Amino acid sequence: MAVSTNGIDVRFYYASLVVILLFFLLGLLIGIGLSRQPAVERLAAHIEQQLRQYREEVNKQLQTRDRLIRSLQDKIVCEQQKIKWQEQFLHTISPMFLKGLLRYRNVAIFMTAPENDEAFLNELKRTLSSADANVRSVTRFRVTAWRSSPDVLSRLAEAFSIKPQADSDDLQTAYQKALLRKFASLVKFGDISNQLKRFVRAGLVKLSGDYSHPIGGVVIISAIKGKRLRDEFEAIDLELANSLRMLGAKVVVCETSHVEESIIPICQHIGVATVDNAESAIGQICIAYALAGYQGHYGWKETARIRFPEIRIGNEQ
Repeated sequence: MAVSTNGIDVRFYYASLVVILLFFLLGLLIGIGLSRQPAVERLAAHIEQQLRQYREEVNKQLQTRDRLIRSLQDKIVCEQQKIKWQEQFLHTISPMFLKGLLRYRNVAIFMTAPENDEAFLNELKRTLSSADANVRSVTRFRVTAWRSSPDVLSRLAEAFSIKPQADSDDLQTAYQKALLRKFASLVKFGDISNQLKRFVRAGLVKLSGDYSHPIGGVVIISAIKGKRLRDEFEAIDLELANSLRMLGAKVVVCETSHVEESIIPICQHIGVATVDNAESAIGQICIAYALAGYQGHYGWKETARIRFPEIRIGNEQ
């Protein structure tokens, strides 16, 4: 008697399932038989041999690559050591090129770069001292505070009795420019009454050194490693450089060769000197010569106009 569910004969499904299983077993037996055929075995052996040869060739190429990398690394280390020795030699003999170049000159250093590299700063001060300059002060500008504290700027401007121009649309920019000019003036002509302390209390700068003497030259260190934003540079560095130049100071705006995207060429049109390799011995010699009046845009980058000035031995200024 047929077994049915809802009028459908279930035996039909059983029979279909048995047929499918039989065909599956038949295919399995045929596959096993074929895999034992000599042609298939030869093909598998050939593939295995090709894979083995490929692995051996890849390993040889990797070993060759590793040897080349090690060789290049050794050459790079050797060249870096040579450059280091050359820098040390140039620093050693630089007093011969700089002696008397900046005699009786008072120099100030402005740090607007966000990084703080004491080794670089100390080396620059030693180089300027080799030229008989008096490095009177080092000022570190807190650029973000200048750009983000409108209330602080307005209160400080009021303390100095500075009023923005009547047609000023952007009061923060107007206060910022006026205060930067005030700061430049106090540094240039000497701050006998300690008015610069107001900038310190406002959190805009950090002072180090003696600010009571008039200054003849200013070095602005704009970038050491990181990239500077153009609008930030124009608002702070460019304004300082232009203000100091108009007050009669010799101004050098510089950055190190580690800065990939040079920012200082923006200053080239206002009549101040620039140096784009300030961490190197030759770059610091260029800074000293620029402070002495040898105007130029020195360095190694594409935007430089000249590599270094005409070096003179036995300078007397």
